[in-house]
Amino acid sequence: RDRNKDGQEEMLIEGIASDRSEDSDGEVLEPTGYELDYFKKFGLLNWQHRASVDPSSIVGEPIDAKIQDNKFYIKGRLFNNNPLAEQIYALAKSLSDSGSTRRLGFSIEGKALERDLLNNKIIKRAKITGVAITPTPKNANTFLDVCKGTQVEGDPDYEYDEEIDEEVK
Repeated sequence: RDRNKDGQEEMLIEGIASDRSEDSDGEVLEPTGYELDYFKKFGLLNWQHRASVDPSSIVGEPIDAKIQDNKFYIKGRLFNNNPLAEQIYALAKSLSDSGSTRRLGFSIEGKALERDLLNNKIIKRAKITGVAITPTPKNANTFLDVCKGTQVEGDPDYEYDEEIDEEVK
């Protein structure tokens, strides 16, 4: 765990939450058409899309979100004193430290605002409202990494690793 500028421990994660790849449902989402304002202000991170049926599955919040190179990058903070958040963080760290090629992934949540007129499986615009952490993302190019420090966009060392679920209805 890292410590923030006030000396408190933090569990920070980052990664690619979506890209333009076809998902396991045969859908293609266009990250350049994502509306992120709601997610940045009010969105939460949850485990396995369970927030609506199990409030204890809410485990964190975004601290940054952006679209770059048609990929949706996020950085988040998992909540301290939350047993599920601590288990997720420990699992992600264990996977990384063990040298495993496996990682947790992300799955976006929100509402489709516009679909392609010729192909209904292409979502051109969507309002992103939340992101789920999952071991089985529909988009296999998503990934979650444990990160260090509290860097935010604008810091000279701010960057995301370049490796890569869409639950937009």
